[in-house]
Amino acid sequence: MRIQPLQISHILFGTRVNKTNESKDRVDNSKDSAIQQFATVGAGIGAIIGGVIVHKGIKARSVQKIIDSTMSKFPQDIEYRKVLLQALNLPETKLPLLRSIIGGQEYKAIISEFSGHPEAYTPGKSLITAAQDDYHLAGVVSRDFRVSLHNHTLRSDGEMTVRELLDQAAEYADEVFKVNKEKSNVLAPDAPFTIAITDHDTLEGCKEAVKIILENPEKYKNLRVVFGTELSVENRMLGNNLTKPVPIHMVVNCVNPFDKSLNEFLDATKIARKDVAAEFFGKFVEELNNSQVREVASRINMDEAREFSATLKEGLNYPWYYLKSYIKTKLYPSEEKSVMVLFDRVQTKYEPKLELQNYCMDMSDAMDIIREQKYGYMTIAHPALTPIGGCIKNPYDSHKHLSTLISLFKVRGGEKALATEVYYPYFGDVGRSKDWLENIANATRNNGLYPSGGLDSHGKNIFYSAV
Repeated sequence: MRIQPLQISHILFGTRVNKTNESKDRVDNSKDSAIQQFATVGAGIGAIIGGVIVHKGIKARSVQKIIDSTMSKFPQDIEYRKVLLQALNLPETKLPLLRSIIGGQEYKAIISEFSGHPEAYTPGKSLITAAQDDYHLAGVVSRDFRVSLHNHTLRSDGEMTVRELLDQAAEYADEVFKVNKEKSNVLAPDAPFTIAITDHDTLEGCKEAVKIILENPEKYKNLRVVFGTELSVENRMLGNNLTKPVPIHMVVNCVNPFDKSLNEFLDATKIARKDVAAEFFGKFVEELNNSQVREVASRINMDEAREFSATLKEGLNYPWYYLKSYIKTKLYPSEEKSVMVLFDRVQTKYEPKLELQNYCMDMSDAMDIIREQKYGYMTIAHPALTPIGGCIKNPYDSHKHLSTLISLFKVRGGEKALATEVYYPYFGDVGRSKDWLENIANATRNNGLYPSGGLDSHGKNIFYSAV
């Protein structure tokens, strides 16, 4: 049965639209039931929101017409696409088939166009709390949600396949295109919806995406796809103000996923991280054997942990969270508190001794590597979540030092340091801090950086960060 547009709010969001006197449980149940009712893996956005997004009868435009009308506006990106074709040993005659993939020139045009429009990065408005994913999808229904530059797939620690991400985004892009045809003064009219693949420390998902798009380019004609990766680095640029390096993430977008030197850098980092994770795990088991919960040591092993988590198996991202998650699955409820306290104590004791620079590169060094690349622009990922207060001598100077860090990021990165994720679905206590978020926005503007953002999606659909 076709669901009429006027039914969207009632069916998808239930009672969440009128939320003034609702309880938190009711809100969560509303969201869960809506997603359970309409979400079918692989069915794209049309299924996720219950068939509301229906695009039967849309007249397909020829791929050649697309390249003639929009692709030629960004000649530098044509050269970027040629490099992708060369990596796959494909002739330049196939260039029109890659229209949906964008390089740095169109990428900069898009984030510049939307730099003062946070609604373009926002699928909905926050509800009762500042908790993760606690928002409705009004921006999706209105099609004002236009850009998401930070997303993960099964190639790292996400739950979507690359194809699922692309197909969901393509269906939504078709809907935005339809709506925009009826509007005037549309921002970025050649980019109905833009999405980035930014798996942790790997480019395999981007390589897969090129091949998927080549299979059926007409399907993705209204979508703009950005190839990137999220690097886990440590910032030491604050010098004597630090008590320890600041763990921070950096998204690098519009890279060449086939570049040999970039892949070698990522591969070396992954190998080192696997080694560090195994070394730490061994030290944790030693401590367990000398504790009151020594029997837990017999239930855990590193090989099983690697099978439990692709992140541990492939050496992606910091290992601590994923090791904890694995260990928790092996515990009885009465053991969890004491074992997790021990884990934290072992991490505090051994982390500085594990030569972390071998697995977690200094941010400055990583930026230098990206600057040497022909392609790629850097963005500070979720700066509001950067735990700078625990890394400096005076936590009360957190605002000042985070602003300094953003400034040094621009100085070190030059023209390749392009943006910070000002428009990010902040959650937890930090999401309530207006001053903290305004400080980041001001530092971004003052240093000539673009405010950008992404949902940091790790879940089963492109509209939420975890769901």
